[in-house]
Amino acid sequence: MTIVLPIRLFAFEISLQKEARNKKQSFLTREEVIEIGKSLRLDDESDIDEALQYLHNVTIILYYHDVLPNIIFVDPEPILDVLSLLIAITYVEQSKLHLIAKVSNSERLRLKDCGLFEEDLLKKIGQRKKIFDQDFESSHMIKLLKHLHIIAEVKNKKEKEDDHHHIVTDTENKEKIEYFFPCALPSYDELKAPSTEIQPLLIAWEINKSGTIRTESLAIPQGLFPLTIVHLLEREDVDFNERFYRCLDAMSLCVNDEYTINIINRCTHIEIRFYDEKKYCSEIRKLVEDAIKNSGNDLKVSKKYSLVFAFKCPQNEQSYCIVKEDNSSTRCKCQPQCKVLQGDDDNSYRCWFSDYQSSSPGTKASSEDPPTKKRRLELTTDASPAQPHQDSTTVNPDSDGAGQLSKNWHGLIIMPLIIFTFHQDTINSLAVFPNISTGNGATCS
Repeated sequence: MTIVLPIRLFAFEISLQKEARNKKQSFLTREEVIEIGKSLRLDDESDIDEALQYLHNVTIILYYHDVLPNIIFVDPEPILDVLSLLIAITYVEQSKLHLIAKVSNSERLRLKDCGLFEEDLLKKIGQRKKIFDQDFESSHMIKLLKHLHIIAEVKNKKEKEDDHHHIVTDTENKEKIEYFFPCALPSYDELKAPSTEIQPLLIAWEINKSGTIRTESLAIPQGLFPLTIVHLLEREDVDFNERFYRCLDAMSLCVNDEYTINIINRCTHIEIRFYDEKKYCSEIRKLVEDAIKNSGNDLKVSKKYSLVFAFKCPQNEQSYCIVKEDNSSTRCKCQPQCKVLQGDDDNSYRCWFSDYQSSSPGTKASSEDPPTKKRRLELTTDASPAQPHQDSTTVNPDSDGAGQLSKNWHGLIIMPLIIFTFHQDTINSLAVFPNISTGNGATCS
């Protein structure tokens, strides 16, 4: 990718890199940057701020003024190192953990099985790799990762680790703050059978190549799923549901402490399963849709791709019934058309769009509050458990530029989690971090 830089900004950027190398650091403080700017006749701090923002926008430096106003990353290496080492902790044998950091087995299991860690774990990694200092501390890293929606804050009261159960009552009754890092989790081994009362809803981007709508081409950008989960967990009304999935590619969440949604990464689309009353489906749809849109914005998904809803085609497992813009009808490749929304006698499809179809038979747009009675959901195991790749379309979404992203620092920060290839302004996803089998043990409550 070619970046056009004004000559003074080019000199400024070179000076920043040179100063960082001289200090053997990958970042500079704002005071250091101001001094460099003055030497290049950037006398006003407003001029320096504009220069920093420009260099950040064209991905030459990393500068998040809102959360880390005193730190300018000339190189993202420390952030990448921390994320890489966090993931490495989950698959390195206990006997070799000292090569990464002095991590206890309970800390390792807590991260591997639950995706949870405390700031102290970052400090241990930083001490071993000499990442943090008085200007860039572990707390700064936490702020940055939260700002980028890579981790979510989770508060567990009156808990701490022990050797057997990993969590015991805190004798000092202090509140412990943990952070949820979904990319540290293992992939699922199998999925339960979806409900027949409510058909799973699919969300993805539809590929429109050369102006032609191709109904079989759905895709999601790599990295979207963990971002979506973090966005959801940042809400006050969403929490984990401990009875089902907590995996790299499948997550069970509880909304308003009352009802459960399962969100599954199918590589070409996100699948939403809901097992409660049908009248709440439209609210669940909106909740997840907003989180996916926010995640797409984080990843700079090209506006030329359209976010669509869909269902698996009942006549052809390799195809989709895509919901039209009116949210009341569908289109697919089948002849005759499936018309799953129009001919939905049991309301198993149409319930997802009841807010658009209040006049349709068997549906009613509801403004009622969520159920006040908690539901205990019992699912039966699918006879042929689906794997992440099994619901893929016959068309390779990457060949169409699925998940086209602008080259940006957010993509670079997720790089240890997902392997990216940069080609001009397009990121083509190559591979998800290898599957990790679930270990025995940590209690995730």
